[in-house]
Amino acid sequence: MKWYRTVVVDSVPIDEAAVKAAFATDPGKYKQVEPSHILISSADASTDEDAKAKAASIIARLDAGEDFVALSNEFNNDVSVKSMGEFR
Repeated sequence: MKWYRTVVVDSVPIDEAAVKAAFATDPGKYKQVEPSHILISSADASTDEDAKAKAASIIARLDAGEDFVALSNEFNNDVSVKSMGEFR
């Protein structure tokens, strides 16, 4: 989280007034989304390459039509997701 704040949040200035003005100009252009992810920890694999291969395998299964929720429940290493029980 510290890295994210330093590299992303603090290094990218955001002008809130400009964001609000852009939205007000064309609100139909924007939509609210609820992003989801499957965190693959390199600590869960013997190498970073193994973690990348595991992620590629999950992506291939998603591309083949498998259910995201089922794959998340099986593979997600995100502690916040695990603490909520099964992802829905």
